[in-house]
Amino acid sequence: MDETILARVAKPSRYLGGEVNAVVKDPSRVSLTFALAFPDAYEVGMSHLGLKILYDILNRRPEIAAERVFAPWDDAEAIMRRTGTPLASLETGRSLSSFDIVGFSLQYELGYTNVLNMLDLGGVPIRSAERTAAHPLILAGGPCVFNPEPMAPFIDAFVLGDGEEVVLEIADLVRDWRDRGRTADPRREKLMDRLAKVEGVYVPALFETTYAPGGGIEKIADSKGRSWKIRKRTISRLTAADYPVAPVVPFAPIVHDRVAVEIARGCTRGCRFCQAGYIYRPLRERTPEDVETLIAKSLVSTGYEEMALSSLSAGDYSCLGPLLSRLMSRYAGQRVSVSLPSMRVGTLSPEVVAEVRRVRKSGFTLAPEAGTSRLRDVVNKGIDEADLEREVEKVFEAGWETIKLYFMIGLPTERDEDLDGIVRVASCVREIGRRVTGKPVTVNVTVSPFAPKPFTPFQWRGQIPIEEIRAKQGRVREALRRRGIHPKGPRPEMTHLEAAVARGDRRVASVIENAWRAGCRFDEWEERFDFAKWEASFAQAGLSPAFFANRDFGPGEILPWDHIDVGVSKEFLWAEWEAAARAETTVDCRDGRCTGCGAWEIGCEPRGFGVVSPPPVPAEDRADPAAGLAQTVRFTFEKRGRLRFLSHLELAALFHRAFRRAGLSVAHSQGFNPHPRISFGPALPVGAEGFEEAVDVTFETAQERPGRLAERVNAQFPAGISLTGAAAVVPGASSISEAVSRLHYRVPLPGRDPETVREKVRLFGERSSLVIHRTTPKGRRTFDLKPLVESIRLGDTGGVPVLDFVLGEKEGRTAKPVELLSAVLGLGAEETASLVITRTGLSGFDGAGWEGPLALAGIPRIRPVEVPA
Repeated sequence: MDETILARVAKPSRYLGGEVNAVVKDPSRVSLTFALAFPDAYEVGMSHLGLKILYDILNRRPEIAAERVFAPWDDAEAIMRRTGTPLASLETGRSLSSFDIVGFSLQYELGYTNVLNMLDLGGVPIRSAERTAAHPLILAGGPCVFNPEPMAPFIDAFVLGDGEEVVLEIADLVRDWRDRGRTADPRREKLMDRLAKVEGVYVPALFETTYAPGGGIEKIADSKGRSWKIRKRTISRLTAADYPVAPVVPFAPIVHDRVAVEIARGCTRGCRFCQAGYIYRPLRERTPEDVETLIAKSLVSTGYEEMALSSLSAGDYSCLGPLLSRLMSRYAGQRVSVSLPSMRVGTLSPEVVAEVRRVRKSGFTLAPEAGTSRLRDVVNKGIDEADLEREVEKVFEAGWETIKLYFMIGLPTERDEDLDGIVRVASCVREIGRRVTGKPVTVNVTVSPFAPKPFTPFQWRGQIPIEEIRAKQGRVREALRRRGIHPKGPRPEMTHLEAAVARGDRRVASVIENAWRAGCRFDEWEERFDFAKWEASFAQAGLSPAFFANRDFGPGEILPWDHIDVGVSKEFLWAEWEAAARAETTVDCRDGRCTGCGAWEIGCEPRGFGVVSPPPVPAEDRADPAAGLAQTVRFTFEKRGRLRFLSHLELAALFHRAFRRAGLSVAHSQGFNPHPRISFGPALPVGAEGFEEAVDVTFETAQERPGRLAERVNAQFPAGISLTGAAAVVPGASSISEAVSRLHYRVPLPGRDPETVREKVRLFGERSSLVIHRTTPKGRRTFDLKPLVESIRLGDTGGVPVLDFVLGEKEGRTAKPVELLSAVLGLGAEETASLVITRTGLSGFDGAGWEGPLALAGIPRIRPVEVPA
């Protein structure tokens, strides 16, 4: 993205590119380009494990360049449309339309309008029928594609199931088709025919849906009238060879900012509301040896301090206890914590709790799902009150003080006592916490309306109407609030739309297009969701969301996704629906007999690897408890080019990870959640360059000479950041934030008349005061700018006027450069955004004169120091 746009958006780091471990290839030296497109904001898409896996697999092939594209936020989109700037990749800035293949990941139904928006911004026709051989092939994968029909007119081919193998097969097929001469196939019919023959690929243009008079589906068949199923693609094993060990480390904070290793794929628990538990069968576990290898390499390559063991139910991993023991023995001394994002009640052993608590504790999440044992049996959760209470006691005994509970309302067969049970369970958890810890604890409760999804036993049951959802939510929320618990949950309209699209057929595509044209974007973000526009879009298409969301499907009815085969039979799902109606549970097939779901046809893996206890960690891998005296080093550094758009917090994270990648142990603060002892000088404004910035870093032990440290760390920085100097901070010296009191700036003013600028600077110098206003989160503040400007003068560089000024600190306050430019020169926000502001240095008074940051590192603190006026 062009820097003129970066200077005008709220979060420019979303669009920078150039992150650590990003792969940039010369497009002229590859034979196929592949854009991995995620229809959500950067911070959401960069957290997605599937994108990281495919990015790595594709870029391992030297002839393929895989690049990333994310949905631009509304501020960026507005500028892009106004300036005619196309949506482009982060790696090379290529527009979406110039790629050979664009692959979208469909994770959530409310993100569908973003797909259309990205295609349009990228210069690609939104409908498949409008594309020719000159356009990229548009693919889509992810959990939502198991009902592909609502997006069928917009996607050329859907990839069903695991993508590790099929993505390379598609890449080779497209390259072969193109090299043979795609001009001979202008409408791409031959390409689509070839794609349809690839296992796991569904080409919607080759299928048609006919509808019955009542609105249901009469038939789904191909162009020859044949009805057949497209089976999903399944990889047989999870291997280390197909997993990234150097994932991209984002500049911007993302939702899951850590090393994530998938320890298992699939689940056999059979929770009847959970789509993932059925579409990702069979269960496959990664060996503990592979998990440990992947984590070790990833921590070194990224500098992260947290690792996540990812799966649908991490507690069910057959070697979890021994694996955790081994990992924490190796990494706890390095202050690396472990996260288990999906722990099921009943799988939290004392061994697991003891290991997880060794580094840091934030909140602990449990999902009872329903308020009574009866309803939990209906959904096949299989948890009674005693199980839940024992689990909660373990968590609080281990030292946690915050628990998050997740419940659903509107589940099939739900009664009033089930709603009251949610309140009872949440209150009970809080009381257990008080009893165990001896003090008040925090219980956060999320209550979400149930939305039926394809390929679950509940797919036949319609969602309850919006009015009923509101009434149930209100009942639960009011009862919880009376007990001092403040629940959260999505708006009923959002889950209503989610259910309507999830259970929709190809007719819903017109609704999605209508909503996009009406301005719907980022509908999964509550603050951006506009249900009125969606209602109007359904009406415009002659449809009702209630028809799809609230209607019960009949047992013999053709469902919109019946032509897709996930390996779990429809007969099994119906039997599970009938068992739910009787409140009967179904055993986990790993602990009992085969339940006959159908996954055995594509290969079931037996439970575990026969590994009872991995060998102990070798002594050399353990953290060395011996430590010398801590040492603080002050570094000066430059922040230039595109990385000037990093915020202060983003810069701090970048530095910490760079030091970790360099193998340097930064000291941490004490307390519940220790923080690295890295202290920066005055924050540099976002968008400003810095030539002599400063940071103090305290290391756990005495280090080699500071200059050598700078060399080691510079090898870990991306282009735009470099350490320029280093000095040991003597005991008693002021911190960098205390030592610096003057900030030196330079701003070229191209296109402005030097004499006009000179006159404005002269008038400012003659004023005794200049009162300005600043808007802060706490309201509007008024202060005098004049005493904060130490000096200001106008120079000239190659005929361009250049303003040099020094801002000082008075009573803990300093001015912003843009405030000076606005007040003195009368520049507006748009004009200041077009300027490159550079902070040329920092200085502080040492009692005798003004010195730079490194000189101040060797001067013990003297109080008080009389700073000359």
